[in-house]
Amino acid sequence: MKNYILLFCLLYSSISISQKDMSIDIVSSFDYANISNGDELFPSAWGGDSYDAHQKGILAHRIGMNFNFRIYDNLYFKTGLRYVKIGDGYSIINSLYPRSSFGPFESLPSVNWHTRGVPISSTMKFVQLTLIHKYWELPLIVKYEFKENKQLQFFIESGLSPHLYISSADIKETNLKLTKTSIDFTNQKELNFRKIQLVAVVGFGLNYNLTTNIQPFLQPTFRYHLNAVYDNTGASLFNQYSIGLEFGIRKQFGSYFR
Repeated sequence: MKNYILLFCLLYSSISISQKDMSIDIVSSFDYANISNGDELFPSAWGGDSYDAHQKGILAHRIGMNFNFRIYDNLYFKTGLRYVKIGDGYSIINSLYPRSSFGPFESLPSVNWHTRGVPISSTMKFVQLTLIHKYWELPLIVKYEFKENKQLQFFIESGLSPHLYISSADIKETNLKLTKTSIDFTNQKELNFRKIQLVAVVGFGLNYNLTTNIQPFLQPTFRYHLNAVYDNTGASLFNQYSIGLEFGIRKQFGSYFR
């Protein structure tokens, strides 16, 4: 009987000491997302003095779960699954507005923007184009925690986060109307649209020990897509990036380290 009591005490002691070896997170984030070199490429396509065109970022969002496993001491490996909506946009202002539609500049030339012909009428004062891609995200990240403070822990992390393509939506907003269209990029082989994106991730943040096993956390994060969104000649410079703020809550459990 004494042996069973001793074994129970040893097991309980091990669990109490090692309860931070594994954890699960519910996480969400809001990001500013855009593409690189957009302003360098698009205005040359639109050309002319009759309008002003600029690349614009959009508000992206992701939500999902993380699984954290302690590798050694304060070093953790993080993986999981997230649903991501990310993209980019463009704004065009027609400086000829409100000239008569019967004048010499009745309409501006249409161009191929993300493979979308966009005829801009002189009756349109502004046009905003947004392309949203939806992905599944699989984080593969190494995290290091600084545990000098028992209540707050600062951490840094870095790694890769592959994105698997789901679908896309195209939104066109003008002073006349708003339209939204679904796009199937899998059928547009001339673009060589990359359905798998390899994404580099860097972040840092804070954990707060609310209870023994519950931790709210907050972290700024930077992501850069190592692959171009498209691999055709006209869009080979389009690498997606995002800067965001992740927040969530963590439940610690399990024990395999002492």
